[in-house]
Amino acid sequence: MSRSLRPLRLASAVASLLCAAALQAQTRPSPSAEVEFSKARSLYYTPVDAGLRGFHCEVTFDWKALLQKASNQPVADTDERLAYLRTIQLSVDDTLRGTGELHWQAPSPAPEGAEDSVGKIRDGIQGLWAGFFQSWNGFITGDMMTEDAKATVEHTPAGFHLSARNGPGLAEEQYDNKLLLQTVHVTTPNLDSLQTPTFSPSARGLLITGLKTTYRQPPSSPPTDVAMQISYAPVGAFELPSELQITVGPAGFDFRLANCTVDTQITQH
Repeated sequence: MSRSLRPLRLASAVASLLCAAALQAQTRPSPSAEVEFSKARSLYYTPVDAGLRGFHCEVTFDWKALLQKASNQPVADTDERLAYLRTIQLSVDDTLRGTGELHWQAPSPAPEGAEDSVGKIRDGIQGLWAGFFQSWNGFITGDMMTEDAKATVEHTPAGFHLSARNGPGLAEEQYDNKLLLQTVHVTTPNLDSLQTPTFSPSARGLLITGLKTTYRQPPSSPPTDVAMQISYAPVGAFELPSELQITVGPAGFDFRLANCTVDTQITQH
């Protein structure tokens, strides 16, 4: 499983290219387009502006469904490996910067003979969450919707186009005329990534609820498709993920989050 999930980390990691201060633009942005685009961030839900610094949640996962999909056959509740996986306690911590962390707490060593497969499952699950946080954090902090001083902003018939270069690398964002982010496209000599986010209206602004990525490494290789769907629930004054569905190619993973606590500028969990 870990082999098939490696593209997720890389595909989601390239989104941070847009947020890097070192990206160089070929020309200065048009003042009028820049001024108009400066309103974009205020349209989106960015809880960091209300004091959110991070959060901690417990995570549950259907281990039986995972094993059955992997083996393509029924798995009995008495299966030794299933019984062991059901003792694992999962939790996540996210400081809203970087990749966040998935914690895997095992009360005992894996059953004899299953150490390798359990290790691959652990690495794969951790890779999924690292990829999620690398993508999601950029939206929830507003970094993806905040123009870097060295980027180019242009009016286009479709809306607004942002671009930034770093040597042979190019990062682009396309917005419609209402400043709704449509696509994030990153190209380098070694990869090509196209992200299409989905936002849902909320009382606090546009909330990212979906993200599709088509990823190629190298650019001439067949694509790997990654899709994320995020549901939310209120935790104190904030909206936090309550369910995360990730699909990598034909494989699907469904996580549920509960008992969340928040870290704010005033109080820490």
